[in-house]
Amino acid sequence: MQKITTAAELKTAIKELEAIQANELSLIKGDFLHICDSLQPVNLLKNSFKSIIASPGLKDNIIDTSIGLAAGLLSKAIIIGTSHNPIKKLLGTVLQAGVTNTTAKHTETIKMLAGKVANLFRKKKPEKTTAGNLSEY
Repeated sequence: MQKITTAAELKTAIKELEAIQANELSLIKGDFLHICDSLQPVNLLKNSFKSIIASPGLKDNIIDTSIGLAAGLLSKAIIIGTSHNPIKKLLGTVLQAGVTNTTAKHTETIKMLAGKVANLFRKKKPEKTTAGNLSEY
């Protein structure tokens, strides 16, 4: 700023500074309202949900976890069956945790093996022979 020497210059400088202050106050109020709005519980949940949905690999993680849980529950159901024996139930729970953990870590291998097994059961169509058609030679 330049040096103020007269009362008129002082009044002009004060008016300029008051205008700047009013503008900055307006910006601060707008920022405050935005922050208050973003801190409401509904908006916090909504923003968290959006960031979770937008995260890469979410679909794969859900599928991997689901496969692990299903394998664990199936192994526990096979081991325990309808037994009411507490030791058998405990062993079933331990087995379930181990199978769930292992399956969730190795889902790519399991998916590959499941695809190969599925291909074994699919019927292959016989290829047509072109012995009678000599135009291909």
